[in-house]
Amino acid sequence: MNKSGIILLSLFNFMQISCALNSLNEPLVTLNATVVDEIGEPIKDASLTGVFPNARNEGEVDIIKTDENGHGEVSGYARFGVNLIINKDGYYEHNFGKIDTSEGSASGELTSRTRSFDVTLRRAINPRGLIAKRKKFEIPVKDEWAGYDLEQGDWVEPYGKGQQEDLLIRYENEFLGLRISEENLKRARELNSTGPSPWTEKRERDTYGNWSGEVEIKFPSEGEGIVKIVDGYLEHSQMKMPHFAPETGYEINAAWNGLIRANPPVSELGYFLRVRVVKRGDEIIQANYAKINEDIHFDPRGTISFSYYFNPDVNDRNLEFDPSKNLLKNVEWKERVKLP
Repeated sequence: MNKSGIILLSLFNFMQISCALNSLNEPLVTLNATVVDEIGEPIKDASLTGVFPNARNEGEVDIIKTDENGHGEVSGYARFGVNLIINKDGYYEHNFGKIDTSEGSASGELTSRTRSFDVTLRRAINPRGLIAKRKKFEIPVKDEWAGYDLEQGDWVEPYGKGQQEDLLIRYENEFLGLRISEENLKRARELNSTGPSPWTEKRERDTYGNWSGEVEIKFPSEGEGIVKIVDGYLEHSQMKMPHFAPETGYEINAAWNGLIRANPPVSELGYFLRVRVVKRGDEIIQANYAKINEDIHFDPRGTISFSYYFNPDVNDRNLEFDPSKNLLKNVEWKERVKLP
């Protein structure tokens, strides 16, 4: 092939590649972050990692360090599934997961997109062993109070082997009817009539029913209770809650409503608990503290889900957990807590 032919072929291939890239319609995404510590001081030399999945290759990764003002910027071509991860020695990682970059030109043109984030990194101070458990708890009885022992990780008698009532839990519910057509219900009954488990009315209601209900949590003794944490909750941090349980603000009871839903709401809050209180007059002289690292999810069919951490040392409000030091023995794999 002569030189002109090679040039024409190269130009043709370049045009094909350019058209293919344009057809992917992936804009340039820029992620700005300003990183500070818990008292608002800028953090210099924090590592910002931007992950930009795209169809051109396996994805682009852009890594920079923050400047003296705690500011940094990463960018790459992507449309969906962009992530930003912030690390610094001595601090807990901040991971945003999938960042929404979907809005833009209605015509589908490649328009640059920018997202800005104010990031607070939580310092690792004194992680310690705690009793920690992640579980979907089946509430053992309806319309009656059942006690749960945080230290033993079990319901108290007669529903389990727990010895001390740290929490009292009661729920009520109402069946609102089936959310399936008669035709599909008939087909489901036929398909399940020969299965290994009998197809009962309860199973039918649990599988295809609409339910509503309410769960209540209360505490046995005065001075005990639960406090909601919104300010200071870091949703994208490995350590979402503050290091120490507060000394005040505890309410002796709380309630959650529930409806059947495909996906539970994203957690943007957590809770601290004060239990096993001993008082002398009006003064609390002894207590244990715990935290719930997320919102409490109630399924009105009779379950409640959350991860909890319990400090067995009396009057120690430190709830910074070392996941390698779970004091609760024989925890099943699915019940293990991996976050501090």
